[in-house]
Amino acid sequence: ILMRSLKGENNINIQSALWHFIGDLLNSVGVIVAVGLIYLTGIQLIDPILSMVIALVILRGGYKIMRNAWLILMESVPEHLETDEIMETMKSVDQVLDVHEFHLWSITTDHYSLSAHVVLDSRNSEDAYRTINRLERLLKEKYGLAHTTLQIEHLDINHLNESYFEEVKHDE
Repeated sequence: ILMRSLKGENNINIQSALWHFIGDLLNSVGVIVAVGLIYLTGIQLIDPILSMVIALVILRGGYKIMRNAWLILMESVPEHLETDEIMETMKSVDQVLDVHEFHLWSITTDHYSLSAHVVLDSRNSEDAYRTINRLERLLKEKYGLAHTTLQIEHLDINHLNESYFEEVKHDE
């Protein structure tokens, strides 16, 4: 039951508490098993061997928790999300010419943030906000990105005249 709970749980705090409980449980059961086996066989080496096995199980769980905590603290890109795919999905929305200054990071094990500059084809502010709302809805539904910050840009208004944007202008 505990292992099933661990697999279904994304909250790192709950995972830590469950692993703490599992460690205590394994230690208690390990002591009882070691005493029984030593009593039956007389082999004193059983105790340290069983202790090492239990320590390795706990170490494995602790490593996963520390790794997840490290990735969150470093605000890394979530492993299951592909930035190129997300950018292409955003560019596929009508009125979106380009996406740049794209940043995606983990806030918690199951909450992510995204910020990006979105170059739009329309100068109409109502169309622009409709497009941004469409993008935010798409990102939430398809990728689970509930917190997005999208900055609206226009090729001419924002003077995006680098060679990269010249190619975007010609592709229209």
